[in-house]
Amino acid sequence: MRHSYFGNHLGRSRKQARALYRQLIYALITRNRLETTRAKAKAIQKDIDGIINLAREDTLFNRRQVAHYFGNEKIIKRLFSDVGPVFKDQQSGFTRIIALGPRLADAAEMVVLELVKQPAIAGEVVGSKEQKESGEESKVVNKLISKTKTSKVSKGDKDNKKRDPEINN
Repeated sequence: MRHSYFGNHLGRSRKQARALYRQLIYALITRNRLETTRAKAKAIQKDIDGIINLAREDTLFNRRQVAHYFGNEKIIKRLFSDVGPVFKDQQSGFTRIIALGPRLADAAEMVVLELVKQPAIAGEVVGSKEQKESGEESKVVNKLISKTKTSKVSKGDKDNKKRDPEINN
C-alpha cells in the first residue's frame, strides 16, 4: 500500500529525496542555473517556486519559513536580498526548463533548470553598460561561491574527454 508516500522520490527514501531536493535548490539559488535530469528538475520546480514566492516579500515570518527549509544564513540572505526583489512584480513562473538532450552514459534526458530573471551572482559587476565600461560607480557582489562549475572525469568518461573539451578544464 502507498500510505504516506506522496510525491516523486526518484527511487530514494523520503529523507534522501528531501536532502537531494534541498541541495538542488541551494545550487539553483546560488548559481541561477542548474544542469540536471528532467525528472529532478520537474520535482524541484514546484518547491523553488514556493520558496521564491516567500522571498518576494521580506518579512520575519517568510524568513523563518525559508530558514526552516534551509537553515543556512548565506542562502537566506541571497534569497531575500538578490533573488526576491528581482521577482517582486511576478506572480509565478520563476523557473524555466530547457532541454539539452540525452546524457552519453545512460541516455537520461538532461535539461537546464534556470531562473527566468537572472539576479547578480558572485563576482559579477552590477550596473549599467556605460558604468561597466567606464568603471564608475560599479560594485562587485560579495563572493558567495568560489567556483561556479567544477567537473571531475572518472575512469569511464574517457570518451567524453574527447567529445567535450569543457571537461578537461
